[in-house]
Amino acid sequence: MPLKCLAVLAMLVAGSMPANAACIGAITSSTEHQFWRELIRGVNAAGAHANVEVYVRSPNTETNEEGQRIIVEKAIDKGCIGIVIAPNSPQVLKGIAEVQNGSIPVVFVDRDVGTPRISAVKTDNYAAGKLAGQKLAEILNGKGKVALLRMLDGVSSTMDREQGFLDAIRDTELEVTLETHIGSTVGEARINTSVLFADGAHVDGIFTPNESTTVGALVALKKLGFADKIHHVGFDFTPVLTTALESGELSGVVIQNPYEMGYQGTLTLVRILNGESVDEFIDIPATYVDKTNLHSPEVQDIISGK
Repeated sequence: MPLKCLAVLAMLVAGSMPANAACIGAITSSTEHQFWRELIRGVNAAGAHANVEVYVRSPNTETNEEGQRIIVEKAIDKGCIGIVIAPNSPQVLKGIAEVQNGSIPVVFVDRDVGTPRISAVKTDNYAAGKLAGQKLAEILNGKGKVALLRMLDGVSSTMDREQGFLDAIRDTELEVTLETHIGSTVGEARINTSVLFADGAHVDGIFTPNESTTVGALVALKKLGFADKIHHVGFDFTPVLTTALESGELSGVVIQNPYEMGYQGTLTLVRILNGESVDEFIDIPATYVDKTNLHSPEVQDIISGK
């Protein structure tokens, strides 16, 4: 391990880190979603707990791979000795020598695209997608036409959820009659959903695999007058979904705990820097929420990031 890292490790172990001595880089996939804001809140809380400066930056969109790569390089130039990142693609960290040779340890959050990370702190996205499929199948009594409104090709977390959803309904009488990508922003999802359903509510249920697709599709279906006619199971939580869940315009949503993900991801990196062993995979469980459990203490704790 480089001498610079060893010197910082000594300070971490001692529990006292001089201001601006070193930092941890925390880089999300974008700035577009409530999910990332909650994750960063957890990162900052863990940084304060560990007495470590956290350098937080994000590209503007999930598709901005080059922007994310530049942010990683800037974090290293700033003196960050470890990186917590939700990588936008497997290519983002390629060509960054300090990451590839292991002198800058990396922890992935939300998604796992393989090496060079030491640990990945995330929801089991495939299992969470299966949960969404099972719940929609229950709502529809195992029969009917459904739409899979995908987010964006190449994003491993949402692709895993989408595959889990498809596998969950494979042995039912649900028929996927519409399957397409509707975009990575709320605006794109709203516009594309509006076009898809302009000629009528021709499915019984839909699944959307993340916050922006869920909100965008919901807004479009409400404007078209179909929100209470199509059973919609979404993914991730933002406060705007509360009323929709209470009214039944949104049948249910699978939620993660982004605060805990950010918190545990940062503490995992600190443990690595302290020379401790960590698990390769750390699971942050997903929870299914509908109007029957929305206001339960357990769900409210997750939503509020406690």
